[in-house]
Amino acid sequence: MGTGDIASQWGFSTQAHFARCFRAAYGQTPSDHRAASLPTAAAKKKKPRRLGRG
Repeated sequence: MGTGDIASQWGFSTQAHFARCFRAAYGQTPSDHRAASLPTAAAKKKKPRRLGRG
């Protein structure tokens, strides 16, 4: 779900207005919040350990 969709669901007429209000309330933009909440690219690339047989 995109920021525009979330803004619309919360009754904001524009994504920009939602972003300004979000930043005023939480100290970061919605995009920054989402990036900080998602797993990092490095964690996604991490290969699982292979277990030896025996």
